[in-house]
Amino acid sequence: MTIISPYAIGDWVVHHAYGIGQIKKIEEKPIHGELIVCFRVKAKESAEWWFPRNGVENPRIRPVASLDLLQRAQKELQKTDQDLDPDRNMWRLRINEVRASDDLIATSQIVRDLTILRTQRKFNQTELSALSHFTDRLLREWAASLNVEVEAIRPKLNHLLQVCEKQASL
Repeated sequence: MTIISPYAIGDWVVHHAYGIGQIKKIEEKPIHGELIVCFRVKAKESAEWWFPRNGVENPRIRPVASLDLLQRAQKELQKTDQDLDPDRNMWRLRINEVRASDDLIATSQIVRDLTILRTQRKFNQTELSALSHFTDRLLREWAASLNVEVEAIRPKLNHLLQVCEKQASL
């Protein structure tokens, strides 16, 4: 039986919980006593994860962003006219929603908004950790989409966020 999959070795994918990784190999893994053909994905810092090769409809896995989606995410980073709610409970809920959605546009928006919020008040540990997490995730997906190193993207993202901070402080 031939298995048709939208993914191949070398493709970059995003997992809802594990983040961005590159498919390195196809191998059989024992799952519930049955050998299943899986993609082996290598993520940052030697982390690996697997997903079934025939799991085309897996809602936890998606390809990295297209160039069009990446451009839309960059445009979101440039919007600075948001009225930001200072309520910490609202931010905690929003952070959790974005973590659960794994949506690139929502990630860009929360990176932008947390960057602006940081200029308006002192961050708590949850907000600080979230900004770091989402910024890293955005950088990694942007780099994977363009097939470049993260360090090639970091200056562009930093510039966009510095512009946000300046415009928000006016």
